[in-house]
This record gives sequence, C-alpha cells and structure tokens, in this order.
Amino acid sequence: GLVLTLGISTAFASGGDKSKAPKDMGTLSVRTTPVPLSVKVDGQYVGMSGVGTPAEFFVTPGFHTVEVAGPDGSKYSKADVEFRRGAKNCICLKVVNRPACPYRFNLERSSDTIMKGETVTFTAKNSGTAPTPTRYKWSVAPGTGADIVTGQGTSSITVSSKDLSGREITAELDSNDDNYVYDNRCKAEISVPLKPPACPYRFQIDRSAYSLREGETVTFTANNVENAPTPMAYNWIVTPSSASDTVTGQGTSTITVSSTGLAGQQITAALDQNGDSYDYDNRCKAENSVPVGAGGGELIAWDLEKANMDNIPIQLGNNPNSTVYIHIYPGTDKASRTIYSYDRVYRKLLEYLTVNRKVEPERIKFAKGGTRVGRTYVRSWVIPPGGEPPPIDSPPSGRRRH
Repeated sequence: GLVLTLGISTAFASGGDKSKAPKDMGTLSVRTTPVPLSVKVDGQYVGMSGVGTPAEFFVTPGFHTVEVAGPDGSKYSKADVEFRRGAKNCICLKVVNRPACPYRFNLERSSDTIMKGETVTFTAKNSGTAPTPTRYKWSVAPGTGADIVTGQGTSSITVSSKDLSGREITAELDSNDDNYVYDNRCKAEISVPLKPPACPYRFQIDRSAYSLREGETVTFTANNVENAPTPMAYNWIVTPSSASDTVTGQGTSTITVSSTGLAGQQITAALDQNGDSYDYDNRCKAENSVPVGAGGGELIAWDLEKANMDNIPIQLGNNPNSTVYIHIYPGTDKASRTIYSYDRVYRKLLEYLTVNRKVEPERIKFAKGGTRVGRTYVRSWVIPPGGEPPPIDSPPSGRRRH
C-alpha cells in the first residue's frame, strides 16, 4: 500500500537542469525504455521516468527505497539506495513484455491459525484445465524462525514455526520456468497468523476507592485468581502522565497513585504481564480506573452540577461499554426540598446527559441514597464492563462533594 512519508513534499523536487540542483540534496535520475513508468520514493509517488532523457528528482541525503512500477502495478525495480549531497544515482530500465503465465493455481493452507511450535501445510492446487507447473520454488517469511520442513520442489510444503519470532508465516510460490519468461501470474503467496498461547497468569486489578476527591490517593492491587502462578514482573502503566509521576510501588503487585491536580479526570492503572516478545493472549493484560472529582464545592446551582457532569461523556467515550452510576443523596435544607429534590435532580441530570450530551440511556444507572443533613449531594462512577457497581453507602457527611 501507499506509505505517506512525513515531509515528503519538501524532500523532493523535479527538474532537468543540473545547475539548479540544491547543493544539499542528492539526485535520482530515472530512464526507462520503451515507455515511461511511475517512480516512488519511500512509497510516495514523485513522478514518471523519462524515455529519451532521464527524469531527475531531488532527494534528501540518506537511505531511501526507490521503486519503479508499470501501469498495472507490476514492480520492475525496487531497491534501497543511499543518496549523498551533490551526487546522482541513475536507474535505467528496459521493459520487455513477458508472455502470460500458462499456469493457474490457488494456494491453500491447512489451518486458519496455528500456535507457535506447530506446523502448517501450504498447497498449490491447479485451477480448471491449466497445465501443471513444472517447477515449484517456495520461500517463506520471516526468514528467521519459519523453516520449510518438507516438500520443497513439490506442490505442497510443510513449514515449522518452532523458532518463529513474528506474528505470521507467509509462503510464496514461484512457478516460473528456469528462464523466468512469464508474467507475475506465475507467483502467488498466502499467510497464516500465529495464535498466541494462553496467558499462564490469572489476575484482576482491584482499587481501594470507587472515586476520589482531588488530592486523595488510590491503591491498585493485582490479585491472583484461580491459583495461577505469580507473574514474574509488574510493569504498571498509569495514565494520565501526571499521575504516573506520583506512582509508588512500581515493580510490585501494589501501587499507590496521587490524584493531586487531576480534578475532573480519571486515573487508569494497566498491567501487562506479557514477556518481552509479547507471546501471550490478552488475558495477560488488565486495567482498572477511578474517577477524580472536584476537591470541594456543593450542589448550590445547576450550572455547577452541569459542569461536574461534563466529564462523564468523556469517560464513557474513553471506556467503551462502560456504565455510569449516579447516586443522589437528598438533602434536608429548604433548597434540597424544592429545586434540589431527588426527583428534580434526577430528571435534570438524565435530560442533560441523554439530550445535550448524547449519552445512551442504558449506560446510565441512578440510585437514591440516604438523606443527609444540609444540601443534596451527588456522586458518580464510571465502571468498566464486568466491574462491580458501587455500593449505595451511607450519605456523606459535611458539605463537601466530589
């Protein structure tokens, strides 16, 4: 596919006058016979080749991949070329039309996925009444770890993945005759992805609080389940970055994180127990989050509560399939019995989140908490899929909210 290289528009310029070539650039000169062909550098189209007079392109110094291709996409030349300041690199090609490949075949694989260490068989099967190829030259990629065990030179090969370090095995068959006279239809390739082995560890990440006031700390702990072996290492990734700077306990099963300066945001702790080669499946990964509310304030005006709710759609958007739990604790003062009654706060919050902020109603769960002295109080949590809903605990005391 096309690779868009950063700064490619400033790295190349066309021109045929050598005297105009920038001194700090290299020059690529391309001439093809009998027709002009497209020229790409680092996957970016830069122009057509010259037929009588070479076409020249200015290139930034360094190594670049140069590709010359025909109108049907056939690659006639592809090479890594080093360009130097003030120097010219020339490519001259004569295109000879090759006859159509007389063979028609499809490549098939014995499995859709394989585990590392298993073998897979690739087979070339003829299509229709086409003649059988007289030559089977197989190659496999990556070159390290994927080895042809049996079948080279035949229509079927068996490949081992015992020492494979990549994510898939690709087999290419070249059925051209020894003199390579046919077109690209005499070549084909097929791949099979590696299925990662099951993670040997089973753990979940627990948190010490469902929500925080700004400035408080939270503890995340990786707890083993199902009597699985203890992970070899604990490399925690905490976001946002400002929270990551406050982590204590890195390298152990428990970390503590401060929420200072994170009002209105969410702290997420993720743990990846894969090895350096990332060989295991996604069960070696887990994460948990805790929202951070404002350190102070109370429900004294709708504009304030609306501002506090604005962070919920962001958190839901960052956590697909998560649910927001909103607990309303009715107050006892005059305002809480009228404009801030449970029913009014419930309706206004629901309308604001679903109508104004387009949150799906099924992702919002309300609950009525106990009565508290003073002003009505609201708490909210965004819980990821499978997470435990927050308990409807006793009404918070005092006049602080989060």
